[in-house]
Amino acid sequence: MLHSMNKFRNKFSNKFSNKFCLYYIVTALHLCSFLYADPKTTFYALKHEDLSPVRPVSEYKLLTNGQKSFELKKELLGFSSDGFFLIDPRLSTIDLFSFEYRPGKVANAFTQSLIAYADAGKEVNVALTDTLQRVKELELLGNRVDYFQGSLLYTLYTITATNNAKVFLTQKGADQTDPLAKQGTLIVGSRNIADCYHIEECETNVSSSTCYQDIELLLESPSLASDAHQLLGMLKMRFGMYLPIPSFIPETSNEELASHSTLARFFMSYPFAERPSFMKVMIPLINSAERSIVLFSPYHSPSKAFTKAIEAAIEKGVEVTIISNLTQDVKNNPLWDKIYQSSLNKYKELNANVLMWSSPSFFNAKVATFDDEVTYIGSGNFNLRSAQTDIESGCLILSKELNEEIKAICNTFKLSPYELQPISIFERIQIDVLKAYF
Repeated sequence: MLHSMNKFRNKFSNKFSNKFCLYYIVTALHLCSFLYADPKTTFYALKHEDLSPVRPVSEYKLLTNGQKSFELKKELLGFSSDGFFLIDPRLSTIDLFSFEYRPGKVANAFTQSLIAYADAGKEVNVALTDTLQRVKELELLGNRVDYFQGSLLYTLYTITATNNAKVFLTQKGADQTDPLAKQGTLIVGSRNIADCYHIEECETNVSSSTCYQDIELLLESPSLASDAHQLLGMLKMRFGMYLPIPSFIPETSNEELASHSTLARFFMSYPFAERPSFMKVMIPLINSAERSIVLFSPYHSPSKAFTKAIEAAIEKGVEVTIISNLTQDVKNNPLWDKIYQSSLNKYKELNANVLMWSSPSFFNAKVATFDDEVTYIGSGNFNLRSAQTDIESGCLILSKELNEEIKAICNTFKLSPYELQPISIFERIQIDVLKAYF
């Protein structure tokens, strides 16, 4: 009897071990494929259910001026240059995701148009995270739209999860005069629906507490807009504890991709996933960089895995540049500053080129470039909140021209070298406790 049990145990153990050995071998080969790839190859190779297929982009615009960004968004909604609003009958879908929605000129324009399109029977999806007092105007939309109150997310996840995604998306169907003219426009970046992110006067000669310098990207691509609409719609199901895989339209043919100089992939990153897609996107690109990495973000408090990836990149000769704010927190909270300074100190000690935004406005852009072709623009910061607990959005773009534009813009910034900041033992203890919330 004992002999039979031992025989069975050994047989089971061998089968079990063989399966796990095969699993680890396959996993190791998958990881190695990123270690020896360049960013362009990695752009194509990345796989995740919350990352769209590679899509062609017919046109893109880099939006660094808040006023011009506002004018473009109004035009997409149906406003004329003189401010007159008229519903575009071809517009079928509007998606608006924003962390903030503050009453003012920008919010008024969105509220007016969103109500009108909802009344006209168009699909209007809005997701926000902000105090209820700031979004009273949107209550007028009632149940005509899929409207997520900020307090809903706070109720579900206390203070550890927010919708930080910033996306504005419109889709237009074909009409009788031009049946092939289906359009999809997607704007990603870090601007919220508030005047201080969009009004031109806020971009010069103001204090950091009232003005934000941001970078957005407008992409013209019906297939990418369709993918983004699918992924944005997953939010309702995610918080309903139902986790389907998005049903993307068929992947674009290689012939069509080859005919475009700009390609893009949209992704969403959700909290409490085993490993959110934000890190599944960022770390392989860092690992595959061969020459340069530039990271723009006001908030740097990365995970250990992210920091190790940066360290490994520097060790193999990649030039790493970090651009952030001299004063991190617009509320001037000294502890918050220390949290980010500890991370910047680490980058500095690793011999990264750490530069500080020295203009009076608050630098709010979330951008990264990898070598000469791949760029990330989105809402996610390079901190633990974006990596683990916040809802984030963004695009990966394969384009030499855009990559060069971003680097050229960087050269126009007023930047100063970062100096190591002293951090006491007591402050380090506080940082370790609070880091995940910032």
